[in-house]
Amino acid sequence: MSVGSLLHAEENESTVCEKLNSAAYQIMLERQSGIKPLDLLEKLLIPLDRDKENLILNYHINHFFGHVSGLAYETPLYTKEDEKQKAATDFGLRIERICRKDKTALFAPPRFQTFEE
Repeated sequence: MSVGSLLHAEENESTVCEKLNSAAYQIMLERQSGIKPLDLLEKLLIPLDRDKENLILNYHINHFFGHVSGLAYETPLYTKEDEKQKAATDFGLRIERICRKDKTALFAPPRFQTFEE
């Protein structure tokens, strides 16, 4: 999942929030597949030593992935495919609503991060 362009200044807020919706949707689908939390984080997190040029950006993206993944695990694991899809859709829309309220809150360090709608 590549979201390195999430915070580029030339993108408008609507585009960024739509991308976050998509990222959150994929995170919830992974969660609904039964993947363990640490395995999911291992798939998502960007090693900070890999791309020195984008160190700060990747640091904030990792905060986003960590907290959104944590939120995903607050949702029950469903057995029916339609329930899994609905959970993913609803979760993506929730993250998009939060983004539209305050995009920067999603990328803040943990103690400043908010997920209020």
